[in-house]
Amino acid sequence: MNRPYSVTLTCRAAAHRVGRHLTAVHTAAARHARIASRLVITNDHHTLAEAARSATDLLIMDGHGYNHPEPRIGMLPLAGLRSPTTGLRAAGVVLGCCDGATEPFPAALRAALDRPAAVLACTGRADYDDAEMLYPTVLDTLQTIAPADVAPSAMAEILELALNTVAARWPGHNWRRWSVLPPAEACRPVAWTRR
Repeated sequence: MNRPYSVTLTCRAAAHRVGRHLTAVHTAAARHARIASRLVITNDHHTLAEAARSATDLLIMDGHGYNHPEPRIGMLPLAGLRSPTTGLRAAGVVLGCCDGATEPFPAALRAALDRPAAVLACTGRADYDDAEMLYPTVLDTLQTIAPADVAPSAMAEILELALNTVAARWPGHNWRRWSVLPPAEACRPVAWTRR
């Protein structure tokens, strides 16, 4: 058997309802033999940012989305996801917050990436029940069809298939708000400078 796929789930502890949803997803992930899930719920921004920067195949960041004065999930600015030495390394990122697919969120996320990543995010309001339906389906799809090494292009296909699956399973729900940003759109080139 290949190594399990790593999934990191993060949110602020102050977002109680979001935390309950992520805890349920984390618990359900235990039934997947090919998924190793890590749940990080805390109000400490440094711990959330470190978890987001960890070596993981899929990063799910959830919470309330705000875009003023800068894009943030809860109180964590997306600009704070990049440290002086590293940024996000996941092949796929799910922004479960409202407006995650609306600028300036994608631009702020691109600035935090170390490599291309497929991004699943929402334009407008992301309802709590979106996560209840979508996140388990993403994990089921990852478990079922992912290749041994999940490249960003494969992650984009996985996220797209999961989104299509929930749209077919729950046709009365407004899934048109959600979209997958392909890896080419989700990454900015890293500029190296000498000091």
